Amino acid sequence: MTAEKIRQNALRYPERTAYSCGGRSITYGRLWEEACKYAEHLKRITSSSVIIIASKSPETVTAIAACLISGLPYVPLDPAVTPARLEDTIKLSGAELIISDEKLPGPVTCCSLGELTGCRKTAKSEYTGDTAYIIFTSGSTGKPKGVPVSRANLENFVSWISSLEPLCGYEGITVMNQASFAFDLSVADLYYSLCGGHTLISPEGTLPGDYENVLGTLAKADAAVMTPTFMKMLLLEKDFRCEYFPLLGCVFFCGERLDAVTAKKLLERFPGIHIINAYGPTEAACAVCSVEITDEIISKYPLLPVGEISSAATEIRIENGEIVLRGKSVFSGYLGEETGGYFSENGVNCFRTGDLGYTENGLLFCSGRRDNQIKLNGFRIEAGDIENNICKIPGALQCCVVPVCGKGGEAKSLTAYVVAEKDVTAEYIKAGLEKLLPGYMIPKKIVFLNSLPVTRNGKTDRKKLMKL
Repeated sequence: MTAEKIRQNALRYPERTAYSCGGRSITYGRLWEEACKYAEHLKRITSSSVIIIASKSPETVTAIAACLISGLPYVPLDPAVTPARLEDTIKLSGAELIISDEKLPGPVTCCSLGELTGCRKTAKSEYTGDTAYIIFTSGSTGKPKGVPVSRANLENFVSWISSLEPLCGYEGITVMNQASFAFDLSVADLYYSLCGGHTLISPEGTLPGDYENVLGTLAKADAAVMTPTFMKMLLLEKDFRCEYFPLLGCVFFCGERLDAVTAKKLLERFPGIHIINAYGPTEAACAVCSVEITDEIISKYPLLPVGEISSAATEIRIENGEIVLRGKSVFSGYLGEETGGYFSENGVNCFRTGDLGYTENGLLFCSGRRDNQIKLNGFRIEAGDIENNICKIPGALQCCVVPVCGKGGEAKSLTAYVVAEKDVTAEYIKAGLEKLLPGYMIPKKIVFLNSLPVTRNGKTDRKKLMKL
């Protein structure tokens, strides 16, 4: 069904650009033609999953489409993947082929997309599974967790995101992709675009750093999919406002918590922009619910909602304060021996997300992670609560709060890393927090940085801050 939507768009809009990055692009007609050609080679070469070293390029998008057409699962990996991580991924996924522009050492065949035509290996049998793709996430043991997402999961997601307001009303728009294709947030922009006949564009550069390239790409976009951290970095630029980005009419957020301060700044800079705040884990095909954030929502709820229950892609419930998903979006369990939060209920897939949450007025709220709660001097503290309040203080632009731990791993104190205007001091931040928070939640130490470290997925790198 997903591949069929791409085929239909190739027939309707053969000359429309499907994907573009760094001056290189591919039309829908060419994408379908190339993907069909390589799909036949894939079926001849392997009957297992296919690892794709997912650079931002037309070749990566073509390889993904070829896997969809061939029926083989694809495993997108970031180009910066380490040899050890790659080895673990090969073992868990059972991959027999790596598509990469660079030759990678290892026990399986590695070639570029174009070199598939010269591969002589013959598939032992036909793949008969239902997996569309496998995303690998970090595991608590230090080993990656393989999350197989079925074709039915993916199709349910595509139907859901394509029905959202205002996304369902757009025709032939340009959508900016921020996240790596190895990160599940990219599932939203990739499949919304390709299945809807839109043009997907990616900046060559990343933030922080290459603001000129990123902003230049965003200036061409009608809509964008990104993490809240990425938006916070954009808002540090004074020229990031509607006068200079007149096309930008919608931003889809997912992957981490969107705070009220960031949403309010965005609405002030872009009056009338549609802000979609979405929620969902990798284990449920990227996202399962969303809600449009307006000035009214911001003024009513200090913690922004992450979705409307009535229009969710799957069943959502709260059990002992934890968000639990059940139904069509949910995967059928991790690869290997990893168990996690997956379980089956009367033959229906379910997932305990590990996210703390509650519902109010038909809206879902995510208040944090079970494993991110900090226990300090007997108090359970949510770092996001402190961060939201720091950002309410005039002059504080970005922040991240992490625990300072003792040798046994127990939290001894809190440190807040803050990006702020020049005249802001630690004493000023603490004085502001005294009016907003109880004393035990005020960080002992305030450290000012020019920018917060960011992971390749566009999220704040908390682990790196804890090592400073």
